[in-house]
Amino acid sequence: MKTDEKYDREKFIKKEECFNIHKCQGRYTAPHEHQFLELAYVTDGKAIHKINGANSTEIKKGDYFIIDYGTNHEYYGTTDNVCVINCLFLPELIDKSLIYCKNFQTLIRHYLIKINSNSMNFSPANHIFHDDNGKILDILSEMLDEYREKQNNYTELIRSDLIRLLVLTARKIPAIESNADITQKIINEINRRYNENLTLSGIIEHMNYSLPYISKLFKVKTGLTFQQYLKKVRINEASRLLAHTDKKIEEISALSGYNDTDCFRKAFKELICLTPNEFRHKLNEN
Repeated sequence: MKTDEKYDREKFIKKEECFNIHKCQGRYTAPHEHQFLELAYVTDGKAIHKINGANSTEIKKGDYFIIDYGTNHEYYGTTDNVCVINCLFLPELIDKSLIYCKNFQTLIRHYLIKINSNSMNFSPANHIFHDDNGKILDILSEMLDEYREKQNNYTELIRSDLIRLLVLTARKIPAIESNADITQKIINEINRRYNENLTLSGIIEHMNYSLPYISKLFKVKTGLTFQQYLKKVRINEASRLLAHTDKKIEEISALSGYNDTDCFRKAFKELICLTPNEFRHKLNEN
């Protein structure tokens, strides 16, 4: 598929803000993709929204959706007055350790928001949500006012409102069958004990399930093996410590669950594509 236009972050989002929110009107938005997350809320009218040149869905007043980095989408109005609030943001607005986050699902799994996205029967990005009680619009309106007025500490208020908005959105995501509860118990143990010598067999020791069955189920539900998921949680925690503390690499390694600092450095570079020192230096540059 040919992408008509790419929206670079530098064109739409100021580096010091990591955020842009505005209203736009028009019956047609050409196919495009962008290097930031977008939350679009329809305040008036109806339109057909198309993702990656295929999936077409009607959107109407009160509907909103979140688009990941690199997703191609467009919409065209089926009524004269289509008005949308566009909320564009970089994940590092939530926390600077999320500088390499590129999708909504990773964002809501983050330690700060603590939302389970492993029991979903769809990807939350690109899904059409509906604002049943107007809370989402109220929050977006407050964010819009703050962004326009730019009073002292406006970015902190916008950041707080954005977290609230994402948590309320995550509540709308339905869970699937009860097997998700087993997966969630394992995830909870990982989140609680990631810095211990943790094994899947140890976690399910008192459950009435075989290790091969649980291993396969966990991979199906999360898209990762137990060890891959554990590594991701550990490296997320290490990223947070690198971003927000002055602790030495050896100490961060131990706090993240790695007794061997060389193994920690290798795991970190595999996931982040930078060494811990390079990652910390990159954050300090920003």
